Amino acid sequence: MNTHDLQVYLAAHAGPFLVRLVTAVVVAAAVYVGARIAARLLTRALHERSGRAQTIAPILRGMVILVGTLLAVIMAMAQLGVDVTTVLAGAGIVGLAVGFGAQTLVKDCISGFFLIIDDVIEIGDLVEIEKIFGRVEKVGLRVTKIREYNGKLWYVPNGSITTVANLSREFTRVLADVGIAYEADVGRGLEVLAEIGDTWAEENPKLALESPKAQGVIELADSAVKLRLVAKVPPGTVAQEVARELRRRIKDGFDAAGLEIPYPTSVQYERSSHHDQEEQPSPS
Repeated sequence: MNTHDLQVYLAAHAGPFLVRLVTAVVVAAAVYVGARIAARLLTRALHERSGRAQTIAPILRGMVILVGTLLAVIMAMAQLGVDVTTVLAGAGIVGLAVGFGAQTLVKDCISGFFLIIDDVIEIGDLVEIEKIFGRVEKVGLRVTKIREYNGKLWYVPNGSITTVANLSREFTRVLADVGIAYEADVGRGLEVLAEIGDTWAEENPKLALESPKAQGVIELADSAVKLRLVAKVPPGTVAQEVARELRRRIKDGFDAAGLEIPYPTSVQYERSSHHDQEEQPSPS
């Protein structure tokens, strides 16, 4: 093709192509901006609620933006006259190949989806996952973020989560154990525990879901007879605060009642390295 033919071709087709190109750009931009606006409105509406809605919000926002972006690209290609069906078929084959090579990623995403759908955890829940104890800051499709009390932020792949202990659902039981000397009156110890539980429940009616119970002897340990006071309280970090308060009251109550809380002791024997030798009588 010589220069003259090229000029003729451009003069005949440049105008319509530019129109299609501008239309494609405008359509793609409009769809993408619309998707971003929809994602923002959806996120704002969900954040006004609590619990599960806030957990789902980031995931839905990402999905809306992803779908909007793909739709914008497809519509732009259609405006330019590209065979979208062929492109989608090729993308499907590539996606299948990528899926086989990214099985861990797929497993994480599927696990994250069911964590959210089954309402296993939510943002703000106090949980123990894979020996990590902390508060959930984010539940994503791939990873879950957990903040420990010491400030560590853990990124746990959803595919590795096999068991979850959620301490933020319905109620929590506080177990306050104490040891009493074998020589002490166990019955009196249980009476003191019951009195402590009743007094605490009367002073904290909003925390005590039921009056604490003195369970009795739970263990015959090496140096003490272990007793237990059980309190049923609302879920969350309040359980830790209640446990600390009950232990303090138990210590004060046992001291006032003259009940010894023993602790392990050891006795050391010192053996002299020099032995006195008896004087032997001399023969006459």
